[in-house]
Amino acid sequence: MKIALGLMVYLLVAGEAFAAPSSCPFADDSKEEKLCISAEADRAEKMMLAYLSAAKAALAGDDSLVQHLSDSQAAWLVYRKEQCDNEQLWARLRNKPFSFRLSMECQLHLTQGRTRDIWNVYLLRNSGTPILSEPHFQ
Repeated sequence: MKIALGLMVYLLVAGEAFAAPSSCPFADDSKEEKLCISAEADRAEKMMLAYLSAAKAALAGDDSLVQHLSDSQAAWLVYRKEQCDNEQLWARLRNKPFSFRLSMECQLHLTQGRTRDIWNVYLLRNSGTPILSEPHFQ
């Protein structure tokens, strides 16, 4: 039942989350570029949340594992924020004009990696048959 609920959440988000990311032009910190790279990061975030929800549903019945996953996700979110904030700060200190883009690309890359980790650890069964398909990013 809980796996079915997780899959329903996954399917609701999947249409938008699995859309191919835009190819954002690398020009300046224009409004259009910020909107484009932000949309890519938002799609990756939605995909990660869908996989996280499915993983929690798959772990239903083992409260300690669900809590461990929740705790590790909270710690990972802190790490992502600090890492990407530091990359943006470093770019500004070095007078790089694309600090916003670098920060958003950091968030995108780390979020995609976290999604793969969630899939690999929690959604890929020992038999090799995944609960959800492997996440793919472009």
